[in-house]
Amino acid sequence: MGFWNQFKTFLDPDDGYHEVEEEMYEEGNDSSNVQEYRRTPSNVVSFQQAQQNKKVSKIFVMEPSVYTEAERIADALLKGEAVIINFRKMEVADAKRVIDFVVGVTYAINGDVQQIREDIYICSPPNYQVQGSFVENEDSSY
Repeated sequence: MGFWNQFKTFLDPDDGYHEVEEEMYEEGNDSSNVQEYRRTPSNVVSFQQAQQNKKVSKIFVMEPSVYTEAERIADALLKGEAVIINFRKMEVADAKRVIDFVVGVTYAINGDVQQIREDIYICSPPNYQVQGSFVENEDSSY
């Protein structure tokens, strides 16, 4: 055992001198400076959770054949969904009435109506932004 004792003495020599560290504390009990820690929920959300919570925007494509189908178009706009309307199946007079009705609904919700082609219009609520010039020929029968 002599070897182990020598080895231990070599690593930790006992020279009789031990340093004692004393910490100084202020007198008094001042708890006014101590703030209570409160756990707050994290604002970090996983990508998968964000994808599950994300609302999917929809664009409806409708081909009305009678004036009464204008109500379906208005309902979609009021729900915040965009609508592409193709009037190729309608008479010109009925199509004008539907456009007038839909333009009124779109105006009421601060949306936008743009003509894409001769018989095709896009109606969008305010949360959509439609950009570009779609009409090649400015002459339209509607």
